[in-house]
Amino acid sequence: MDAADRILRRRASLLDAALELFGTQGYLATSVKDLCTQAELTERYFYESFPRREDLLLDVYSGLVERVFTLTIAAMETAGDDRLVRARLGLEAFIRFLLEDARRARVVLIEVVGVSPVVEDSRNAVMHRFAQVILGAFLTPPEGDPAAATLPPEELGMMATALVGAVNHVLADSLAREGRPDPGMLVRVCVRLFEASYSSIFPRG
Repeated sequence: MDAADRILRRRASLLDAALELFGTQGYLATSVKDLCTQAELTERYFYESFPRREDLLLDVYSGLVERVFTLTIAAMETAGDDRLVRARLGLEAFIRFLLEDARRARVVLIEVVGVSPVVEDSRNAVMHRFAQVILGAFLTPPEGDPAAATLPPEELGMMATALVGAVNHVLADSLAREGRPDPGMLVRVCVRLFEASYSSIFPRG
């Protein structure tokens, strides 16, 4: 390998180490030394790729978010025009990706919370991104309902944000409970939440 390839390989080793340690013992409990020991690298190679531990957390988080976002959108696109099927397939892809590896769920749902203003900005941007997906794919007014068409866009946007927050909290809470979370049950609960929200906003939909 040339020098650039070796740098990329060391960076990948640090990302793997971060997923393992942040996703098991937690971000606050993990030092740069711990990460380097896990990656079998010296600390100078850490700073070759990442200025701070926080930057490594953001990279791991962003990578997981991109993967789950892509899977969620791909699942929803197979549903056709049925908005409830879109919600169910999207939620199923989202929940199963995170819960099939508890480290992913812990990093995405727990370890990034409250770390710093920069990480909070990134987390809020991700929440908003998913809210926009819900707004466009699920909370669209039904055709032929003039009353629904007059709903303020801000109100629908807030509801989409509330649904994202609810799913996030339900999953985070399930991780904190004793025993392994049941993905099927979580999908059912979240689908019911989406269905109830839609029916309350668009009673004629």
